[in-house]
Amino acid sequence: VPTGAIVQVVNTLHIQDQNHSSTSFTTTKSDLQVQITPRFASSNIIIHVSSHGYANASAQYMYVDLYKNASDVTETYNLSGLTGGLQQRATGGTWGPVPLTYLDTCPENSTSQKTYAVTWRAHATGGLVYFGWGGNAKASMFAYEVKT
Repeated sequence: VPTGAIVQVVNTLHIQDQNHSSTSFTTTKSDLQVQITPRFASSNIIIHVSSHGYANASAQYMYVDLYKNASDVTETYNLSGLTGGLQQRATGGTWGPVPLTYLDTCPENSTSQKTYAVTWRAHATGGLVYFGWGGNAKASMFAYEVKT
C-alpha cells in the first residue's frame, strides 16, 4: 500500500441532539462515534464530522472537539488540546452547521481499536449547548486510515 493511500473508511450516522451546560471538555461525549482498527501501526487517522449545533444566549459560544480512547492511549475529551476546540459556534438564536476535520497522527503507533466521538462545551457558565439536531437532520462521522 503506497504512502498517502486511504486504507479504510469507517462511518456512522446519527439522528438526535444532545445537550449539556458544562464549560469544560470533560465526561460528555456524543452518541455519534466511530471505532476504527488501523491495519498499519504507523497510519494516521483523519476524522471528519458534519453536524449541527446551537448555543443559547447564556452560553455565548459552543466549542467542539474530539474524544479519543483506546487500550493504549490516555482517554481524552479534548484531543486537539485547544481551549477553544476545533470548531466554534456563536449564539444567534438558530441552529447552524458544525463541520470539523482533524488529523490524528496516532503517536501510540499501534493497531489497537480506537474510538472517536464528538465533545462540546459552553463558553459561559449557565449556558446550554446542543450538538446534533433531532428530526430529519443526520449527523455523520467518518474515520479514514491513511498509510504513512
